Amino acid sequence: LVAGGTFALATAPKLETYWTSGADSGPGKAASNFIEGDVYVAPGATCRAWIYAGGCCQEVFTFYLQGTGLSGPSAKNPRETVVAAPGGEEWIAVRPPTSGLKKKHADHTGPKEPDRWMWLDLGPLKFADAGPKKLRILTEQKGFAVAYLALGAARQAAPREIEIKDLLKNRPPPSFSPTGMILREIWRDIHGSSVPEFMNSQKFKEARPDESGMITFIDSWNMGNDYGCRIRGYVHPPVTGEYIFWVASDDHSELWLSSDDTPAKKQKICHLNHPVGHRDFDNDSTQKSAAIPLVAGRRYYIEVLHKQGGGGEHVAAGWTRPGGTRERPIPPSRLSHVGAVAMRKASRPGFDRSFNPEASVVKSECLGGQGGAAFELAPNPRQLLRGLHVRVSSGFLGSVKPVFQGSGGDVEGPQVGEGNAKTEVIGRPGYVVGGLVVRATYRVNAVKVIFVKVSGKLLIPSDRYETEWFGARPGGHEVMLGDGSTPVLGIYGRAGSWVDGIGLMLQGK
Repeated sequence: LVAGGTFALATAPKLETYWTSGADSGPGKAASNFIEGDVYVAPGATCRAWIYAGGCCQEVFTFYLQGTGLSGPSAKNPRETVVAAPGGEEWIAVRPPTSGLKKKHADHTGPKEPDRWMWLDLGPLKFADAGPKKLRILTEQKGFAVAYLALGAARQAAPREIEIKDLLKNRPPPSFSPTGMILREIWRDIHGSSVPEFMNSQKFKEARPDESGMITFIDSWNMGNDYGCRIRGYVHPPVTGEYIFWVASDDHSELWLSSDDTPAKKQKICHLNHPVGHRDFDNDSTQKSAAIPLVAGRRYYIEVLHKQGGGGEHVAAGWTRPGGTRERPIPPSRLSHVGAVAMRKASRPGFDRSFNPEASVVKSECLGGQGGAAFELAPNPRQLLRGLHVRVSSGFLGSVKPVFQGSGGDVEGPQVGEGNAKTEVIGRPGYVVGGLVVRATYRVNAVKVIFVKVSGKLLIPSDRYETEWFGARPGGHEVMLGDGSTPVLGIYGRAGSWVDGIGLMLQGK
């Protein structure tokens, strides 16, 4: 599960973690306060779903539904049937529990909190078609909480406790991905220019910064005088090998790195005790770390400490990747912030991962806007998608051309969008596309490709890797299309001068 709005992770004695809403929303504002899960709808199946939810009264247990292609009675007018798409202005009402609960929160004492837990039936869900879907639970109520979401086609009752325990025991390990942000904290009115003066100040020891917020690069400037700055979060090395780190600042700075994602294991790897120019990483030998081995797929805690007295001021950190590529400063695609949540991507049980050129096709969600003309790029008989040719225009995905696995080698498909899509994003020999990670708003802002190993006609999702981001436009949540184990047969969406929307064409049963 992932969340938006005021939802935050919490723990309870009998629950590992759960999501709880931290504030009331105004009437009609539930769409921005949600829990979301990835589900799969089998062809021809009628699904039932349940959530294990917490609350304290009927009012706090009030929630609504949205889903990809999900239809049902409108929460605004129950006599009207609507399609309640994720993020849209329509949602489906669900009857809250009544047994033993006060109707209104004003009818009982205590805060709005999840002091009672129960399985709630979401009822039969009507999706427009089969395939991967997003299912959202929305609320306007503080204290409403969700721990588990269960969906099935055959079962008629909520999961039993022993089933939940088995699922938690056998779930895949957590996987952390870059979020494109890192935390910057500022303490004001601290005199001096050295980092020890900053760290020994009473204000820093109280751990209450005057300003706190996210930045996209490890690169900060124009924050004033007499302040101390801490930038902290995680770096995600794209490849395994030895990395060299650098720091540049005016006035003084220190760069710390942990051997894993544990802050307590951090060690100072380089520093600067005099001012240099903005992003001047080669002024002093102390700015450069020794070579440090890092492993792709893991995250490492990083912390920058910076003290500014008067005059010019800035701080930045960068690295040299294995092979010599310099990223100075470290870009958003390598960063995640403190508090980033682990994602667990589980393969769908029982699905045949073997490629079948005669199988039916299902579509993933299409991410982006409604501009341009619709397109579908998938040959028939079906072929596995080997990669893409792309072009980035004004930060957006400007054009894209699929490349398929033919009997005699790679075969290019037609291009959509404008301009020559000549940047090759093709899998290594023996790898095919297993999914896309997409950030989109009214156009496709950025994509990266997930490749998985293929042996004959069998996909091996445990052997996988992912590319860098292609596209630099900010905005849009990261959404994964495809599950890494279902054969990808093509792409579809909308395109004109840019690629306005994109989705995957996946092999059905």
